Amino acid sequence: MKRRHVLKIPAVLCAPLIGAAFSSCSTFGRKKIDESCWLDRLFVLDTWFWENNWNAEQQCRMLRRLNLRKGTDCRSQWEAFPKVIEAFDQNNVELTAVYIRLSIDDHEIPPVIPPLLKKLEKRGTLLWITPTSKQFGPSDPAGDPFAAALIREISIMAEKADLPISLYHHRGDWLERAGDAHRVACKVDRGNVGCTFNLYHWLCIEGPDDLKSKAESVLPKLNCITVNGSMNNAGELDVRKAILPLGEGDYSVEHFLQTFESLGYRGLIGLQGYGIGGDVYSKLEKSLHVWRDLYHRIYS
Repeated sequence: MKRRHVLKIPAVLCAPLIGAAFSSCSTFGRKKIDESCWLDRLFVLDTWFWENNWNAEQQCRMLRRLNLRKGTDCRSQWEAFPKVIEAFDQNNVELTAVYIRLSIDDHEIPPVIPPLLKKLEKRGTLLWITPTSKQFGPSDPAGDPFAAALIREISIMAEKADLPISLYHHRGDWLERAGDAHRVACKVDRGNVGCTFNLYHWLCIEGPDDLKSKAESVLPKLNCITVNGSMNNAGELDVRKAILPLGEGDYSVEHFLQTFESLGYRGLIGLQGYGIGGDVYSKLEKSLHVWRDLYHRIYS
């Protein structure tokens, strides 16, 4: 990954600002956080339920059975979205993030955005935005001005609705690398716009080396990370063999999380489950046990 250090600020100075608006467990400057805060930062991506074709109601019911109260909607099926919100509300599950793919080639905000922000107003839901392009190749900074202009416009509307934004890097897309997401977030230069560091997409594109320097480079704008059980050679594998429940695979998720925790990150952490399928309840239950164990191993 060739990072472009647009904004060079010592992480120790930025740390108190990172994730403060996105987690009730911000504890910068403390070596250890409470286990309840560790659990509260975790949310489950609805990708866990896609293989089984579960709807939002089924998803929320399972999360409640596992005493997990934070989920997402990443399907981008906007006509059905009112029913999604209804399912989350009726089951008392927080809609933590909504995923949006945004073409920067169109040079205009999709018409779905204003009504979507209206529906999410005051919920604090994270808008996960992946800018895409057919005109510009992956990581091409020539697309930055177009992306920054669109995202800045959305961020102004999102701010009025009290909604944060996180730029989500995705394998094969224009915003492919975590460093790309950080670079564009810096160019947008608005307080409610940050970036995500996705374990799976990072491993696929860049491999497992040099994590600390890469984490440090995105830390000033980081407001979300995602994890999953994984293989070191994720980029060589089919996604269904590369994204695993926590506790599976040969990549050290403990090392990944420890790196960000040691740098002072205390924001949201999403549990990815794309392509897992099968007995989702048992796999999520196992992952939750691993999540608790990771807390004790990191903070013992």
